[in-house]
Order: sequence, then structure tokens, then C-alpha cells
Amino acid sequence: MPTLCPICQKGTLRSSKYSQNVYCSEIEYDVLPGADYPQSVGCDFDFDFGRSKSEFGVELTTADVKTLIGGGEIALPDGDTLIFDPAKRLMRKSN
Repeated sequence: MPTLCPICQKGTLRSSKYSQNVYCSEIEYDVLPGADYPQSVGCDFDFDFGRSKSEFGVELTTADVKTLIGGGEIALPDGDTLIFDPAKRLMRKSN
């Protein structure tokens, strides 16, 4: 069963074949007036978990991301915990 997007609650989560991203199926990009590059319109959930090693000291897998989005936690090497906060739309360490 597909995982429902934690932000818009409409789309489903997909993973990219070419990069380490998990994103909402409802995400769309368009070049808005005055913008130099495409910006997301509609749902904007797009998480690049490939950066997790440099940001958090642990390499996340697609399964880890699904665990986090489902309300689970991932233990970090420094003793902190990584969680997903839908209100802030980011992953963060909790003390």
C-alpha cells in the first residue's frame, strides 16, 4: 500500500531512481514570474535523504525515511534522535 504524503494528505510518496529523494506525487514545478529557476507549486514535499550523512552523521535508506514519516525515530551516533516534524516540514534531532 502506498504511503500517503504527510504534508498534503492527497499524494503518495515516491522515490527517485536517479537520486536519493522521496517526494510527493502531487509535486509540480513551474517557473514563476520573476523566478530564475523552477519552484514547486502545489505540494512541496521533496526530501533529499542523500544529505543525511553530512547533516546527521548517518546514511538513511528509503526504509528509514518511511519509518520517520510514519512517526518512528532513528537513533543517531551522537546519541540524539532523528524525527520527522510535519508542522515544520523537516527532519530534526530531538534532545
